[in-house]
Formats: sequence, structure tokens, C-alpha cells
Amino acid sequence: MPTSVRLDEETERLLQRLANRAESSKSEVIRVAIETLARQELGANQEGSVYELVSDLLGVAEGGPSDLSEQTGRRLRELLVSRNEIASERSGR
Repeated sequence: MPTSVRLDEETERLLQRLANRAESSKSEVIRVAIETLARQELGANQEGSVYELVSDLLGVAEGGPSDLSEQTGRRLRELLVSRNEIASERSGR
């Protein structure tokens, strides 16, 4: 789809130099620049898996109990029982 962009002389020269260097058209340079900016600003990684999106975060946390997932059910049950007891005490007053 045609789009018109007004550039100052310096930006036009820079665009032409980039196009010459990449051996592509000015339009292609503009498309690549917009795509690069969108990925940076929006965090959009349209290529790659979810794993690739978070791979830099995996393994960065250390510490904590190693059995957290094994104890979750028991801890949730204890929390609910405790809340029920507190609610019963308040309603019984």
C-alpha cells in the first residue's frame, strides 16, 4: 500500500546511504526500520516460540524450598481451613 513520508534533507541522505549500503530500495530500508522499532517498542517477537521469548529468564532465580510444588495442595488446604476458622469465629461473636 503506498504511503508518503516527508523527510528533511539530512534524513533523506541518510536513508539513501542506508539503501545503497544494503543494496536495496529506500522503501525496504523503511520497512525494516519500522519492523525493528515495533519489535523493540512492543516487545513483539513474531518469530520464535514462547520458549525463545522467555529463554533469557529461565534459570535466573535461585533459592527457595525445592519442594514447593509438592507442598502446594497441603498449604492451600491449611490456608482455607484457617480462613474458615477465622470466619466462623467472627460470625460467632
